[in-house]
Amino acid sequence: AGEIRRMLPREGAVLVVGLGNRYMTADALGSRTAEGVYVTRHLKAQERRTLRPVSAMAPGVLGITGVETAEMVRGVVERVQPQAVIAVDALAAMETKRICTTIQVTDTGIQPGSGVGNHRAGLTRETLGVPVIAVGIPMVVYASTIALGFIPCINSWDEVRNHADDCVEQGTGTGGIVHDIGTNHGGNGTVIVVSWREAAGGRRGGSLCGREPVHHG
Repeated sequence: AGEIRRMLPREGAVLVVGLGNRYMTADALGSRTAEGVYVTRHLKAQERRTLRPVSAMAPGVLGITGVETAEMVRGVVERVQPQAVIAVDALAAMETKRICTTIQVTDTGIQPGSGVGNHRAGLTRETLGVPVIAVGIPMVVYASTIALGFIPCINSWDEVRNHADDCVEQGTGTGGIVHDIGTNHGGNGTVIVVSWREAAGGRRGGSLCGREPVHHG
């Protein structure tokens, strides 16, 4: 809270924007945050006392509303005229250990959906006309990242596929999944993303081949 306070203007209204799809657990961080914000813009000055005017919104996602998030937020900003916007969103992690353990705060805005390759119009000072503080927590991770984390000393996706073939020969089912991940990871192929729950389930399951990984010293 202290870091965000230092980034905000000393006075003036603030708009909190909860980004993401409220119907997907791993992407509902923003909308649930907006629901918990203590809004004060509707209160009279004497009722607010020392509190600044605060409003909140959860614009949803394009696939549900049919409206770009940036367009919706821009319209509210023009009407409400806040001095700053705080955007909250779930992020895609590059390491499984960062899931739900890291908080990212920046004053350069945010590009919704960019972490999973679904690039939408950005929420920045340039697009909204006011400072945009982005707060994010990693909630999803690429399946390929989990695969690499389970297989020691991997230097290329060829090694992933070879390792998966060995798993298949041993009669384990997970090898085929790893093979698909390795095949689809390169070029413009399919990108697989899993939530923190799936990642946690994978950690409990042990190594991908059902055997302990070999650690090279």
